[in-house]
Amino acid sequence: MKKVTLPLEVGLSPSQTALFSGLAEDITFASRELDLGQLALVAVIVNVNDTCAESLVDALSQQREFVHTICCNTLDDAKRLLISYPSSVVFASQATLAALDGLLCDGMHCVVTGSSNGDALSAFQVAADGFLQLPVNKSQLHCCLENVTQNAKRQLFRDQYQRISEGLCKQFGVNQEALAAILRRQCASRKRAGVVGLRSGNEWCCLQPDDICWIEAAGDYMCVYTCGENHIVRSTMTELLRRLDNDNFLHANRSVVVNLSRVRQMIHQGPGVHYLEMDTGTMIKISRRCYMTHWQNQPLG
Repeated sequence: MKKVTLPLEVGLSPSQTALFSGLAEDITFASRELDLGQLALVAVIVNVNDTCAESLVDALSQQREFVHTICCNTLDDAKRLLISYPSSVVFASQATLAALDGLLCDGMHCVVTGSSNGDALSAFQVAADGFLQLPVNKSQLHCCLENVTQNAKRQLFRDQYQRISEGLCKQFGVNQEALAAILRRQCASRKRAGVVGLRSGNEWCCLQPDDICWIEAAGDYMCVYTCGENHIVRSTMTELLRRLDNDNFLHANRSVVVNLSRVRQMIHQGPGVHYLEMDTGTMIKISRRCYMTHWQNQPLG
């Protein structure tokens, strides 16, 4: 197959440009949904006492997060297995994890198992992905696996980013700093942002401006509402609107900005009283000042 090489400036879509920009504070792709099958996680249970090993194997075998569940009775068996499965989630006591420390690579995740408060504390001290109390409690198992899965997704995102950015650097003959600079210039040259990266809590999400219904100020934070979700972002309204760079965002009142394209109709409820009905069904009151400035000439109901 003939290899086709395109100039970098035309070889990337707006979303790709955003994904591979070096602006970590503005752009990220951590919000992309992954099929759990892509994770291909293997649960490896090591050196668990016999009374709990069987129940833990049964419990993990029923979880969709894992393609395989394997129990190892010795450290030697575990070492051989971990070499074969670099994307493992290891379930073991803190002492056993310490003995395996040299084999636990970046792609692996660890869950400390035990039955005492001291075991739970050790999980925190070694920065494990979670603690699982024995015997197994279904509710706790669900919470533990949810955290493991989220951490595994983040690791997969980082690995994907690294592989693709290295591939782009190799294809175009530039280092990562030069690639980031080119992509930053390309992002800056676009009239409107194709995607906006927002940090919500400890997570990042990427949003298309058209997906945002309205934004509400709440002290030092902004609540960004989309269909079915809301994200709490530490930012000023002015800065957020600057990053969106979209004329469709208009003030409804001092603390709320709405996306004009997501407004279903404007409702008059008496002299000087107006509401915007969003396409989500939410009603937002328009202040008199904003009505005179932005809304009195809008072709809405």
